[in-house]
Amino acid sequence: MRRIGALAAATALTATFVAGCSSGSGSDSAGQAAAEGESTPVGDTMEGDGIEITDENLAMLAPIVVVPDQTEALANVGDGLEFMVDDPLAATIESDNPAVVEVIPGREEGGIKYNPGGMALSAGTANVTVTNADGSSFVVVVTIEG
Repeated sequence: MRRIGALAAATALTATFVAGCSSGSGSDSAGQAAAEGESTPVGDTMEGDGIEITDENLAMLAPIVVVPDQTEALANVGDGLEFMVDDPLAATIESDNPAVVEVIPGREEGGIKYNPGGMALSAGTANVTVTNADGSSFVVVVTIEG
């Protein structure tokens, strides 16, 4: 099973966070701050769950997902990338510009299979090639903005 479960949980967490912020129940609520054009205060927690929401971990909730028929992707420095494949452990991944996109092979940790991925390290362009176990491959031109 791929990171789909993790992505679904992250999406649910984000939806809960947005829904919780839109209630406007307090004068310093994140929802009111956002409505007034302010950013969400770092260190706010969601009611009852004890999860601390910071700029850093909120940005890490959802990587840029790249599917096999995609030929281009756009990301910002610091973004994570996930390349969807049939068999994460058998697929290989390469970047022609590792200073821009550092690739991370698919892996299994704690019984969970993770798709190959990458990290956007600096502004520029990298061609990322993903090869499946059957020999089929796809190349994605990844543009990273500063």
